[in-house]
Amino acid sequence: MKMLFLFGDYFYRLLSGGLKAHGVECRWMRYVEGEAKMYDVAKAVARDKPDWIFACHSWGNVNFMPVCELARESGIRTCFWYFEEPYNLFAFGHQPAMFDVIFCSATESVYYFLNERHAAVFFLPFGCEPTIHAPRAVEKAYDVVFVGGTYPREERWIGFRNVLFPLLDKYSVAVWGTDDWIKHVPASVFKGRTGMEGACDCYAQGRVVIGAEQYRWDPSKSSTRCFEALACGSFYVCDWSAYLASLFRHGVHLCFSVSAADTLGLVGYYLEHYDEAEQLGRQGRNEVLHKHTYYHRAKDILTVLNNFDAVGGRVG
Repeated sequence: MKMLFLFGDYFYRLLSGGLKAHGVECRWMRYVEGEAKMYDVAKAVARDKPDWIFACHSWGNVNFMPVCELARESGIRTCFWYFEEPYNLFAFGHQPAMFDVIFCSATESVYYFLNERHAAVFFLPFGCEPTIHAPRAVEKAYDVVFVGGTYPREERWIGFRNVLFPLLDKYSVAVWGTDDWIKHVPASVFKGRTGMEGACDCYAQGRVVIGAEQYRWDPSKSSTRCFEALACGSFYVCDWSAYLASLFRHGVHLCFSVSAADTLGLVGYYLEHYDEAEQLGRQGRNEVLHKHTYYHRAKDILTVLNNFDAVGGRVG
């Protein structure tokens, strides 16, 4: 199978390694950021003759209609990975509408597109890529590290109040993320921006890595952070969520907190018993490497796409 990816570089690297390991021939263009014009896409299609064009969600105002029209004229199947939050479907839900197959990182998004009468919609959660998300040999400079944006949703701030803010006065804490963190944490705590791949270097500097979820009762949605931090071998503490609790065991792979007092107790205990924290980090890493890499996600993708082709472009 041949695929032409219209992705940003980082997300292409996440998915392509697993697909290549399954024998897929992958080509890439940065179409989602507006750097490739349809003329360039048409040249790539004529040159590489892909079986599938695979695009992903873009935060910009990208029009994928010409891509889908070119694909249909050329007899090429199209698929799309929608990984934006379900509450943003009103803003971005139009992007994948014309694609043959849609993958979504949350079941709510799956139901949305099914209700829109799109027949081929499938759940594709986040994961980790071991060639990127791996332990780093750097000094543990901080007790606690958080990497991520602030985001305006109240659900996310519940997480910050549970797992981040209670630690600021008690431990050495480092936060990397969007610039508006400077409004919410001391200047000595905010370390600036970092890229998605650079986050792994940040995780490595913390004895404890924390995560704030905003999907507590969602059965299928999480951030990428949990999978990636665990793959880095980090001891990970996050506020409880139904989806993550269905995948990982508290006190075995990571620790879940349900309150500020819970967070203080967990962080205090494991900093005093750091050998146990390191053991959980190893167990968490082992769990994601065995079940939640993009090699595993690629297998699921190919099961869908091969079935789609086998039944003549219908859901089998």
